[in-house]
Amino acid sequence: EVSFLTDSICQGRASGTRGSLEAAMWVRRKFEDAGLIGMTDSWAHGFSIGNGLRGHNVIGMLPGSRSIPCDKYIIVGAHYDHLGMLDGKMYPGADSNASGVTAMTSLAEMFGAMRKMGKIYSSNIIFVAFDAKEFDMKGSDALWDMIQYGRLRNPLTGETITKEKISLMVN
Repeated sequence: EVSFLTDSICQGRASGTRGSLEAAMWVRRKFEDAGLIGMTDSWAHGFSIGNGLRGHNVIGMLPGSRSIPCDKYIIVGAHYDHLGMLDGKMYPGADSNASGVTAMTSLAEMFGAMRKMGKIYSSNIIFVAFDAKEFDMKGSDALWDMIQYGRLRNPLTGETITKEKISLMVN
């Protein structure tokens, strides 16, 4: 998985590039395969990063208990962007942060598999692959704006996810 994210197809994953979109689509597939539900219709939340470029956070949720209402959330995140191509040289970013994204998608797979086996969670788990860390953390800011302005909603209930409902964030 780290090999894919650091491969030339992703071109170092600079925000706003084709390589970044390749990485985002890879994350989306991993989230879907793990049984997550997209937080938006497209799984991605787009935002401006300046100079006419767009970033995209990929956001999915693993619902908590089916029988007990869960109104608490845990966020697990990792940034998937990196420097990209600079002066004709690719910076693949294995440690920043292909390895972190791989760890996050592995957690999504593990929690998804455990849920399929009947494990009950007392919180919903939101997984976020952040874009634009290299652009002053704009992906993190975009998620915070979604929360602050009531635009982050539970895809099953439509309920607004407020900061008070978020118990923990793991990066």
